[in-house]
Amino acid sequence: MFPDTHHEEVDAMLDEAAVLLVDDDPQWARATARLLEMAEPALDVTIADSLTAGRRAVRDGSWACVVCDYQLGDGTGFDLVETVDEATTHCPFLLITGRGDEQVASRAIRRGVTDYVIKRNDDDEATLLANRVRNAIVSARLRRQVAREYRGKTAILDLLRSTTLSEGLLAQFCRIVVEQNGYTGAWIGAIDAGSDAIDASSDTTVVPQAVEGCGSYLETVADPTGVSTDSVDPAGAALARDEPVVVSSTDAPAGAISSASRVEADKWAPVARDYGFVTAAALPITHDGVRLGILCVYRHRDDPPVTPRRWGVLTEYADVIGHAQQHAELKQSLLAEPTLRVDVEVTDPAAPLAELTAGLGRPGFARVRSTLRRDDGTAQYLTTIADASVDVVEAVARN
Repeated sequence: MFPDTHHEEVDAMLDEAAVLLVDDDPQWARATARLLEMAEPALDVTIADSLTAGRRAVRDGSWACVVCDYQLGDGTGFDLVETVDEATTHCPFLLITGRGDEQVASRAIRRGVTDYVIKRNDDDEATLLANRVRNAIVSARLRRQVAREYRGKTAILDLLRSTTLSEGLLAQFCRIVVEQNGYTGAWIGAIDAGSDAIDASSDTTVVPQAVEGCGSYLETVADPTGVSTDSVDPAGAALARDEPVVVSSTDAPAGAISSASRVEADKWAPVARDYGFVTAAALPITHDGVRLGILCVYRHRDDPPVTPRRWGVLTEYADVIGHAQQHAELKQSLLAEPTLRVDVEVTDPAAPLAELTAGLGRPGFARVRSTLRRDDGTAQYLTTIADASVDVVEAVARN
């Protein structure tokens, strides 16, 4: 689905990075800002010409990185570090020092500065600074993403341990996908029991079971029976193609998504613009080759891009939902009273159940209450046999 390359992941991490450059030398600041943006087009550099202006910008803006000269007319870069720590969360801070300021650089690391660069006033310095800024932003964003993934997976595991699969659980699951992974909206739907749950077909419909952050949008794209294969939402294409689908409403790539995984988005784009969505992903929820539903997420322009790593997390979420749903259905079938009885005559004496009843010395009836296909290809039966003790059945089964 995604090209597994380091460069594309890094490019997506660096998408639209706002950088604050603080220096009281306006000529150096303008030249450096211009060179930074030339060296790394993803950077959008804003200049502040004093400590006071820098503090105001830090408090009023949202920055991917702060670059500050050590010597400022009304203070030092260390003074701004404190403001950054108070006003932002894990924002990288790069300090520019003069030659001979190795002691300052050492103090900077102890004060929590991410990195430092020695000012040389040449193009090589701008290239070095651009690389350091790039690495600092990517590292910070990756750490935040990993932390979100960990929190999200931990929350989901806690849910699965403490709650049976229900619409309430699915609602909490959707909330975790949105809050812990930075998407604007998400919903989970179940394949309509009246449609074909294994093979894709023109009348397949998915019925929303839980929605977070995109309720109004879903009311627009769904019909009274649910979301079908002809819907403008990418869930329709995922149902029709029986595979994950990613759609972008803009000309720009949706994160690091390869062209092979993108579908034509002309019919989705007008609706997406009304709700501020730029990317949508729909992933079939399956277990043991059976389609159970759909997981859909929606990204606003300001949300983190859909990188290969984030796509992998979504795939894991879909797998977890499928496993949990299958487990819940099995548990329900084991505990619930049967609503339909089917009598089947097994004529092959080598069939396990026929062999078992024959081994009891008087072939008869075995009631199969539930079956479970195991990962090793075997089948497990929950079976009751009338007028036979447990000891006798176990003895015959062992032989």
